[in-house]
Amino acid sequence: MEFDKNLLPLVRENLVITPQFKMILNAHGVQATCEAIRSHFADHRADIIVADPLRNVFDGGDSDADENDNAEMLLFLQQRL
Repeated sequence: MEFDKNLLPLVRENLVITPQFKMILNAHGVQATCEAIRSHFADHRADIIVADPLRNVFDGGDSDADENDNAEMLLFLQQRL
């Protein structure tokens, strides 16, 4: 990513980008994600957290989960994110 050089001090202070990883936001993944967020933002709260692409962390709760199913995605967003 490229940023305006004048904004780099703010970017370094306020932006955390994780490398690509393989984690499903099931009960264990949610706990690990919360711990990582708390460790990065120990001095202040995070205003925005982005999971992109969402399909990489979606499991829908069963092996036949489909991120294109509105009901499954709504349940995932409400219970996991």
